[in-house]
Amino acid sequence: MPFDSVAQNKGAVHPLRSVQRQRLLADVAQLFLGTKPFSEQINLALQWMGADAEVSRIYIFEDSIDGLSTSNTFEWCNSGIEPQIQELQGVDYAMIPSWNRLLDRDGRIFSTNIQLELPEDLLAVLGPQGIKSILIIPLHRAGRRFGFIGFDECTRNREWAQEDLELLRSLSGVLSSTYEREHIRAQLNLGEIRLSMALENAGTGLWDWNMESGSLSLNKEGGWMLGLEAPEHLYLMQDWKDRMHPSDVNAFVLNMDEMGSGKRVDIDNSHQVKTAEGTWKWVRIQGKVVEWTPANKAQRAVGTLIDIDKQKRIEEELRHLNTSKDLFFSVLAHDLKAPLLSIMQMAASTKGNGNLKQSDWHALLFAQESMAKNSLNLLENLFHWAGFQKGPLAFFPENFDAFEIAKMEIEHLQQALDFKSIQIDLTEFSPQHVFADKVLLGIVFRNLLHNAIKFSHQKGRILLRSKPNGPFVHFEIQDFGLGILREHSSSLLQEDFFKSSVGTNGETGSGIGLKICKKFIQQQGGDLSFHSEPKGGCTFCFFLPVFKEQQ
Repeated sequence: MPFDSVAQNKGAVHPLRSVQRQRLLADVAQLFLGTKPFSEQINLALQWMGADAEVSRIYIFEDSIDGLSTSNTFEWCNSGIEPQIQELQGVDYAMIPSWNRLLDRDGRIFSTNIQLELPEDLLAVLGPQGIKSILIIPLHRAGRRFGFIGFDECTRNREWAQEDLELLRSLSGVLSSTYEREHIRAQLNLGEIRLSMALENAGTGLWDWNMESGSLSLNKEGGWMLGLEAPEHLYLMQDWKDRMHPSDVNAFVLNMDEMGSGKRVDIDNSHQVKTAEGTWKWVRIQGKVVEWTPANKAQRAVGTLIDIDKQKRIEEELRHLNTSKDLFFSVLAHDLKAPLLSIMQMAASTKGNGNLKQSDWHALLFAQESMAKNSLNLLENLFHWAGFQKGPLAFFPENFDAFEIAKMEIEHLQQALDFKSIQIDLTEFSPQHVFADKVLLGIVFRNLLHNAIKFSHQKGRILLRSKPNGPFVHFEIQDFGLGILREHSSSLLQEDFFKSSVGTNGETGSGIGLKICKKFIQQQGGDLSFHSEPKGGCTFCFFLPVFKEQQ
């Protein structure tokens, strides 16, 4: 039976009743513009509509994402009517194929007597619910049906009037718009949550600058980045400028002024700001103007705040390392080149010269040998230094007498000592048992003794001392030669300091041996230091752990 023919049998709607319905729909529309939670708004709307229409039940069904099933999400029941919402979850449309067919064909489903007018597949679902008459109108979102709203009558066979249809159609329209708005809001909220999570995980802050008032707001990530006690807070742009490093303020202010005047619409500026702890941190500000006044003047800018402190520190360290590397190779080239040139000059001057005395030949050969040994020592140190750049060298500590290692290295350097007539004084150096690596300690003694010989004068003296001190043994190697210039004292043992120096007999040195010594001693649990007076000699001191059993 056509719906409109049924409606005609009911006669015209009373004007007062029509006005009441219009007011009710206006109240429902106003309800959805309020601040109540969405579910509370829906439940109130169904209650008002169900009571006004005097139906047994009014409800909303929402389809699954794939559209293959539907679930009862909201329901209002009149007095004495059994709720069905718990039983009608995940209803498979495949079990009621007539449902979608009728909705697609007619845009509604209605029946005064379901037993006589509806297909068997629908009766199988609706009958057990005690339904006698039904009226269904689809719900749409973005032009696509996502569910339906319906009236059930369980107490009698109801002949639905035109006003019932119009009421449900109007409510369907309001609800469809409300669901559309709520869906958009949910998507926006989801987008904000995703953005917030992404920014938080990336350590990125957000800023919002009102260019008219000068107010600047930071989100919590931006606040935390600066160690602020109140992360989410409103500041003035001047507060931000006051936190900036003095060397960065001018460029930043220029960029901001250009944005405010309309000369530019975006900003990308890196600078240092002072954190709440008083430390300097590198940050990167990026953003653009997003709002303009009617006079086309920039009004609001938003953007991101990124912590680039670690990146900047790494960049600075790399620049520092590159500078140190260039200096190192420059000094190294000089110190390797000088003795080789001297050897070549000696060879050239003696070539074809048959008038040299035996003693002269001996002196020349000894000088060449000394220069070659110095170059070899430099290359060995270079090898050790390169190894340390890849990580600590292999370390095999054991218990042994450091005195024996020192004597062995003195024997290896005896020829250099004799060449300068230098005496080694061991009166204050007694046997000392340490827990260390024999090879590494030998390299330490060799470099420190070689250094002392290089800067000692002819017929000079070198003192070796040792003294137990608690869990350590302290060692000293003292010479009375050239000493170290005051301007070099503070940086001599720094890893990035390389400077060519010349000994009392023209010997060259880059200082790499001292850095090797410091590395080896520290690797064995000790440390290296020195004190010196210009032209008054130098004393290098280091300590190592005593026998392991005595610790």
